[in-house]
Amino acid sequence: LDSRQEEELHSPPNRPQQMASAAAAEEEATLEALAYTLIRITSLLLLGYVSARHLLPPGAQSGISAFVGTLALPALLFSSIAILQWDAVDWTIVAAVMLAKALTLACCVGVGVLITPRPANAGAEILNGAVLALLAVSSDDLGLGLPVMSALYGRGSRYVSQLFVIVPLHNLLVNPALLSLLALGCAQRRSSAGGGRAELGPILRGVLRGLAGNPLVLAVLAGL
Repeated sequence: LDSRQEEELHSPPNRPQQMASAAAAEEEATLEALAYTLIRITSLLLLGYVSARHLLPPGAQSGISAFVGTLALPALLFSSIAILQWDAVDWTIVAAVMLAKALTLACCVGVGVLITPRPANAGAEILNGAVLALLAVSSDDLGLGLPVMSALYGRGSRYVSQLFVIVPLHNLLVNPALLSLLALGCAQRRSSAGGGRAELGPILRGVLRGLAGNPLVLAVLAGL
C-alpha cells in the first residue's frame, strides 16, 4: 500500500457521511412502515367490503356499526384520553387543524349557495352547503389517521397525541354545526311545504340533546 491508501485505511470515518447514511436508513424504514400500514388499511377495507357484500347476513352490518360506534370507538377514546400527557399536546397544531376545518365548512356552505340552481326551493341552499361541508370536513382521523401517524412518527409520538384532542373537538364543535345546518335546511323545506316557519331554537336544542347522549362525547368526558 502506498502512503495515500494507508492514510485512507486508518483515517476515521467521515461523520457527515455517517449521519447522511443513518438519515437515509431511517427514512427508508419509515417509508416501509408507511407502505405496510397503507397496505394493511387497504386490505381491511377490501375485506370489509367483500364481507358486507358476500359473507355477512343482512342484519350483521347494523350490529357491527352499533358495536363500533357505541363501544369500540368510545372505549378507544376513553383509554387514550385518560392516559394522555396534556403537556405533550401542541395546541398550535390543534388550533390550526380546527381553524382549517372551520374555514372549509364556511367555504363549502358558500359554494353550496352559489351552485344551487335558481329559483331554489326553501332550504336547498343550506342543505347543499351542509352536504358539501360534511363530505369535505368529516375525516376518519382515528381509522386512517391513527395508523398512518403511528407509522410515520411512532405510537408514542406527541404528534399522535394530537389526534386524541382533535377528534373530541371535532365531535363537540364541528359535528353540531354540520347537524344544525342539515336540520335547519330540512326544517325550512318542511315549513315551506306546510306554510309555517322554521325556528332555529328547537333545532339547536335537539342537536344539543343528541350531543349529550352521544357515546363518543360521554367517553371523552369520562376520560377527562
